[in-house]
Amino acid sequence: MQFAILPKEQIAKEMKTKILIPENYVLVASKKWKDRDLIDILKNEYIIDFSPVDNMTFAYLKYFSLFEQAQHERHFVNNPEAIAKLIDAGKGYSVLEQVFVAPFLEKGDLILLNQGKSYANLIALAWYDRPHMPNYLQNLIDIIL
Repeated sequence: MQFAILPKEQIAKEMKTKILIPENYVLVASKKWKDRDLIDILKNEYIIDFSPVDNMTFAYLKYFSLFEQAQHERHFVNNPEAIAKLIDAGKGYSVLEQVFVAPFLEKGDLILLNQGKSYANLIALAWYDRPHMPNYLQNLIDIIL
């Protein structure tokens, strides 16, 4: 049996699923930009994302009807800590997971944009059903939050 963690919208009808606790993402920028207008930032600054397949910033912007306001050029850094450091240095903005970014916000290194609104990324554990599910596997599925 193979398991996958998938966004809710990518789950096929024939799959069994267990919805997981959503990750909440917030839009963040450098403290240097605290007096700038959100639309000014979106139009004039780069997005910093994890990789070309990371569409979380785009999903956030679309969800809050900001996508059309933003320029879409992105820079990629495959390390969350490095993303936070580049944002702090004023090299761009991004969405980061709320729990991850909390210490940076508490220290004042980063600021929240868009009034701190968060985007819930709904994900699920997904698998194809088996005719004879082993007990240990069902028990494992049952204990996953």
